[in-house]
Amino acid sequence: MGQSGWAAKFDMDGIPLWNTAFIHGDGSTVDIAGVDVDAAGNSGIVGSFSGAVTFQGTNNGVDVPRRTTGADDDDLFVVRLSSAGTHSWSKAGTHSWSKQLGDATAQLGGEPLLGVALDSEGELVFAGGFRGTVDFGGGELTASDYDWFIAKLDASGAHRWSHRYGGAAAAQIATSAASHEQTHEIVVAGISDGALDVTDPPLMMDNLSVVVARMSP
Repeated sequence: MGQSGWAAKFDMDGIPLWNTAFIHGDGSTVDIAGVDVDAAGNSGIVGSFSGAVTFQGTNNGVDVPRRTTGADDDDLFVVRLSSAGTHSWSKAGTHSWSKQLGDATAQLGGEPLLGVALDSEGELVFAGGFRGTVDFGGGELTASDYDWFIAKLDASGAHRWSHRYGGAAAAQIATSAASHEQTHEIVVAGISDGALDVTDPPLMMDNLSVVVARMSP
């Protein structure tokens, strides 16, 4: 047994146009955390999985399999689908995390709280929270406690940039992201209960607070 993920597109009358599945292996799970659609109808999907998963729709007709290092590890994934629902590209996160707090590997804060946004150029921004060390293609980011991460990939899936934002706090997770169609400016929202260095000087919160940040593309 396990848990698969899927995506589907409907027209304005609710008629199905296409669907695709992210098929799990035995005992594996797939969790969809966020989805966004650009003006051309392409979609970006982010989430996490453990064990084995196959992204159908594929590269040149070949299914794309992914597998985590250990059966109990969870990896992030980012998938881009065309307006017809065919697989453009997918990336499995280069970090794993353990469900046991204090493990040396990177960990997400509980459920995968991730935001994703596509702009008019097909570039994709995604955000969430982590502790430990992650690498989205631009070098390692490290957080001793839970911090925000924000990363951007171009239309081909190549790394554009990635950043960590945080401070001396135990709860800092970015939960949603949006991108302006014309200016490509980015808006990210999340939570923090301490110093958050999205500004200089850092924002300071005495209690758990909601933070909204606007950034250049």
